[in-house]
This record gives sequence, structure tokens and C-alpha cells, in this order.
Amino acid sequence: MPSLPAVKIIEDRQALALNWPDGKIHRYHGIWLRDNGQDSSSRDPNNGQKKFSVADLTLDLEIVSAKVADNRLQIEFSDSTETWLDLEWLKQHHYDRTEHPKLINQALVTWDGELDPSTVTGRYSLITQSKPALAEWLKWIAVYGFAILKDVSDQPGKLFDVVDLFGFVRETNYGRLFEVRSEANPVNLAYTRDGLDPHTDNPYRDPVPTLQILHCIENDANGGESVVVDGFTCANILGQESPAHFDLLRRHSASFEYQGDGTSSLHACRPIIEVSPEGQLLAVRVNNRSSGPLTGVPYENVPEFYAAHAHFAEITRRPELAVQFRLAQGELFIVDNTRVLHGRREYSETGSRWFQGAYADKDSLQSTIRMIEGNNR
Repeated sequence: MPSLPAVKIIEDRQALALNWPDGKIHRYHGIWLRDNGQDSSSRDPNNGQKKFSVADLTLDLEIVSAKVADNRLQIEFSDSTETWLDLEWLKQHHYDRTEHPKLINQALVTWDGELDPSTVTGRYSLITQSKPALAEWLKWIAVYGFAILKDVSDQPGKLFDVVDLFGFVRETNYGRLFEVRSEANPVNLAYTRDGLDPHTDNPYRDPVPTLQILHCIENDANGGESVVVDGFTCANILGQESPAHFDLLRRHSASFEYQGDGTSSLHACRPIIEVSPEGQLLAVRVNNRSSGPLTGVPYENVPEFYAAHAHFAEITRRPELAVQFRLAQGELFIVDNTRVLHGRREYSETGSRWFQGAYADKDSLQSTIRMIEGNNR
């Protein structure tokens, strides 16, 4: 039987402390405990959804009594309500911390050109037969921001089967599926043989698709190697080399736009570097091809904003930060489009390079990981 914490009501009955046997102490406010109660009158036992509004809470709520029993914290409040919370759940969700969040979430692994792509390479046959193997491959995407998958087959449309393993296709003006190969009059510069600087896709869309999948159907042209760069590594470098430049790209919105297909007029104003109110990196948006006119930057800051933007773009081009690989026929890779920049080298006029692409979203991927691992509360 696991050791149970001791309970002490504190702060004039406005909060309590759990003193764990390992010496850790976690404090919780009474109103927070009431808001997160797990009893059936507070949450629907079938779907876990809350049955009351925050407007219904008593703001000066006091804790009348609290005890630990059956691996639960059981509490009675001054408004005559009672509830309970699972002890392990409380330990996982405690918020009594003194340290400030790091710029980069510590659950993520940032990387540079030294990363071996085999570190994040799986096999289709394995992830379709083993849920733990699927969870491991999906976690590479969540933690590293990209992953490669071998032996998918070169069947057009096969990438839909991969997306079905964890979520849903995000359809855009490019369709559920788009073809990445050279065209005579391309609606997007991606549909040429030219090299592409590392970039994130669809910054002109709100919200952006958070995952991009690229599946190799044919690839016998010379060149055309895929390139990925960790945008969070780049943002961290920018902050170290010039805190002022980092702050400009964080505080002011850039403009992005697309209307190349004649049927769409897409515009979004968002920061190039997006940071949470707590100071943690959330996303980067890097796509010079889709940059629009700056309208959200104050007049006096425009010259230095351009300097900051150019500085960040130069960092993303540094060869030592890029991981390069060549997808063979029947292989694919997925990138976190809010973090990892992807690009390609120029390829030759002879031979064929045909990729198919689709978009999806991270929330379903993360949900699938939690469901497989049983961490769904």
C-alpha cells in the first residue's frame, strides 16, 4: 500500500497542505479544490465534464474538514458542499512551485545538426501492429517535433492510413491531399524544382495546421534532400545573441498572406515568435514567401524589427543547425508545424520527385498517446 500524505488546513481555512512521506509539501487553495472536485455531483461520471460554472463558486470558500481515505482527499466546505480528489491526480496536477517555467518546455528535446535522423525513425509495419510502438513513434513527434516512417508503401493516398492511426486530416484550400511536384504555373513555390529555405507552412492561416505529413511516392531525381531545423533551438539562440531582437519578434505581430490560387485570400497577423504569458515558447512562424506588409509594428520600431527578423532568418539558415535526409520511395515524415521548419534542396530536371502532403493537428496526436498509455484523466 502506498504511503499516504498528512493533511493540514492552513491560511485561515482558505487552503490546505499535503505533506508527502518523501518530504514534499504541496499546497492547494480551497476554491481550486472545489473547482476540481471529482465527485459525481461535480463531474459527469461518464464523460468527466464539469457540471457547474466558475460563476457558481463561493469565492471566500473555507475548508471545514479534510482527511485522506481510500487514496482520496475528502473535503467538506463552508458552503455545505463536499467533494473528493484522487491523491495521484493531485500529485500530478500540483501547482505549488517556486521555479519559473523555462523558455523551452522541459518535456521537449531541442536539437541541431548533430541529431541522427535514425533516432526518430520508425517502421509502418511495427506501429500498425503494436500500440506501444505507435505511442513511442508519436512521442518522437511530440518531443522532437518530427519523425520519419519507413516502409509505408508508395501507394498514392497511403498517408491517410498513417493519419488515421492518431487523428484526422485538416482540410485546407489545398485539399485533403496535395501534390508536391514541379508544375508549369505553380500556385505555390513548393511546386517547383527550386530549393526551399526552412519554413513553417500556412502562417497566413488562423489557426495554422499544427502537423504536416509529406509522403514520398517517387524520388529518383538528383538532389531534393529534405531539411529540418528546430525552430525552438533557433529562437533560443536568438534570445542569447540578442535579447532585444527576441523581444521585438515576441511583442509585435508580423503579417502573412496568401492568394496565389485565385480562390483564396488568407491573411493573419501573429508574432514570429509566440511566447506564453508565463514565458514559455509556444510557436514560431517562419515563411518569407508568405510575408505581408508590416502594419502592427510601431513606426519607430520598424527598422529594428527588420533587423531582428533578418537575424532570426539567418539563424534558421545556419548549416550546423540543419538535419538533412533523403526520403526513399514509400517513406514519409511528419513535422510539428508550430515548431520545426522544413525545406528541401534544389533537384534536377531529370528524374522524378513526387511527394504527397496533408495536414493534421497535434491535439489528436497527443490524445492518442495519452489513451494508449492510460494517462487520460
